[in-house]
Amino acid sequence: MLLLVAGAVVAPVSAAIAPADATAGEPPRAEAGLDQEVQRNASVLLDGSQSFAPDGEIVEYVWYVTTPDGGTITPDCDSADCSLASFQAPELGEYEVLLAVEDDDGRRQTDTMYVTTVPRGGFGVELTGPNATAAEGNLTATVAPGDADVENITWYQGDRELSNRTLPENGGIFNRSTYVVPGTTYRAVVTNSWNQTVSDSWTAPGGGGTWTPSGPSGDYPRIEGPALVTGAPDSTDGGWRYSSTPYVVRTNDRGSVTESTWTVNGESAPGGYFDSDTRLRPPLSPGPNIVSANLEVTFSETVANADHDASNVSSQDYVQNVSEASVLQRRVLVDPAPNLNASVLSQGEEEIAIRYDVEDRYNPVESLEVSISGAQAGGTGPLDKDAEGILTVPVPDGSYGSESVTVSVVDGRGQRSRVSISAEFPEMTIGDVPEHIGDMPSDESAHFGNSPVFAY
Repeated sequence: MLLLVAGAVVAPVSAAIAPADATAGEPPRAEAGLDQEVQRNASVLLDGSQSFAPDGEIVEYVWYVTTPDGGTITPDCDSADCSLASFQAPELGEYEVLLAVEDDDGRRQTDTMYVTTVPRGGFGVELTGPNATAAEGNLTATVAPGDADVENITWYQGDRELSNRTLPENGGIFNRSTYVVPGTTYRAVVTNSWNQTVSDSWTAPGGGGTWTPSGPSGDYPRIEGPALVTGAPDSTDGGWRYSSTPYVVRTNDRGSVTESTWTVNGESAPGGYFDSDTRLRPPLSPGPNIVSANLEVTFSETVANADHDASNVSSQDYVQNVSEASVLQRRVLVDPAPNLNASVLSQGEEEIAIRYDVEDRYNPVESLEVSISGAQAGGTGPLDKDAEGILTVPVPDGSYGSESVTVSVVDGRGQRSRVSISAEFPEMTIGDVPEHIGDMPSDESAHFGNSPVFAY
């Protein structure tokens, strides 16, 4: 039996007998788990199973969740003893999660972890620049909106601000023309209407130093392409393919790809094109994907002769070509529109009950709405990632005969799915005609000439 406490969920556990040599006063050890960062409305998984009692058994797990606004949430038990639990995080900010455990001698111990919620929808920026340096060129920022509207972008050269401009609320691709200094790091900082910021940096090639082919994603070479893909695919031949989302291996001006082999989720993905197959429109699957490129990269490096004379460096130094293998990866989330099924459960003259079943595993539904012949009738939300239920809404005035009932859902990325159902309502009778119609001027009365009223 589960016991509910304000802001907590409790499950009693069958007590086990402590060892005979137990040391009195040794409390249990509570382990609430590591801090987490999740997207808004995500299901937060709590794991206290690493808790233990040195001198006996844990007989009770209690989870307390405090929301960013100071309220409380009662999590759901996901195991018989409630060592595993979960809750949905609908608010942005920091949740405080406290786990209290009790052993069979009545000793208690607590541990606290924190869950930070961030906007859903892939709010982010990716900055790229030209291959040519020491000349005018464009810095290009690709800005993806999240749940909040994008507001502005600030461009930096090193720590020096170059410019600031307002952006469309839905983001997009934006260029900033500047003289590109070799070896200099440029940065783009984007702010949204919730005063949250994201940034990305790009370093112009040609500034000396070393180049590591297997370096982090911000270095070269790297796979460029969207981290989030939404909507229906352009084709499903061998996987979900999107013609507008190529993934590209980028190198700097000192390196070139001589061979590349692509895999997606560990499976071979033929179909690369352009120079040495450095581009691919990969076959993806709904949910998380890993796009990998196995490369043979050739780059040039300057080697100094150990016995060269400082006055004659150019004649002693030489350039050699070096080939290295490199494996690049790009994580990609494919989030299709919500899958919606709906039907009329029951209906009357004043109310209609809609049975719905919604699945959106990667971005829970924000709202569900019902309209009858275009007139808003009611709605609910947000919903869990797998939600089913019955929604009863009033029938709008003026609904007679055969009417179209539309059920629509919208997820956190603005993707919409609709289902239309036909419903039969009572036909209009003479009693349904408003009394003032007879007092209308003739030109207004003529409006009803092709309507059901004309029949009466």
